[in-house]
Amino acid sequence: MAGAMIEKTRSILEGCARNRRTITYEELGEQIGRQARGPWPELDAIAEEDKANGRPDLSLLVVRKDDGLPGKFDGRYIKKGKWPDKLRKQYQDELKRVYDYYSRPGNG
Repeated sequence: MAGAMIEKTRSILEGCARNRRTITYEELGEQIGRQARGPWPELDAIAEEDKANGRPDLSLLVVRKDDGLPGKFDGRYIKKGKWPDKLRKQYQDELKRVYDYYSRPGNG
């Protein structure tokens, strides 16, 4: 069952990436039938799989609704309001990589 949940999550995130949009934890939770509150093993599995296969990290598309940023970036949990400008810029660059990768035909 865990594998099916991961694949369903990946499919939703690939659709978001192709449409160049993020999704909140709440929206994703509703779509896959789970609570929005973490931890999110599905997102951790996707992040690990993407890294191992040289793809940009789809889990970066899942953000908090109040600040539009993920709760985890580059393997670290980051609390709301604790995003330094340099890290925020790195996140924006990675988000662009995700969008660009999944916008190309044949990816995702």
